[in-house]
Amino acid sequence: MFLVEKELNYQIRINDPLAKLPVLQPRLVRPTDETGTAMKTFRHEVLSWRMEHDCNLDAQALLDEKFLGILNPLKHAKVGTFTSALTARDAFDYVKKAIGSTAISNKKCLVHLAAILQRKYIP
Repeated sequence: MFLVEKELNYQIRINDPLAKLPVLQPRLVRPTDETGTAMKTFRHEVLSWRMEHDCNLDAQALLDEKFLGILNPLKHAKVGTFTSALTARDAFDYVKKAIGSTAISNKKCLVHLAAILQRKYIP
């Protein structure tokens, strides 16, 4: 949930006005000491990191599917995929800036519809 929500919403949800959003996990480095305990800890952390990473990728894919092509400027030019630095929150913020609020979008739609309806019919 914290991957896409704003800090104020997070504070309200956990009922703590001073809470900060959790930071995203950095990519993990395999430990050089490959003892059982170190590897078990590493595997546990990798599962958590992979879940967060997969949620970010899924959110980006769903946004890209819902709003066709709107996230294309955020994709890597040569590869055609999203950069690893792009988070789900960044993608949601980008879509919100590109589309605007619902009221503004509805107003734009009404303006275009009114213009279409006022055109003269030419058979």
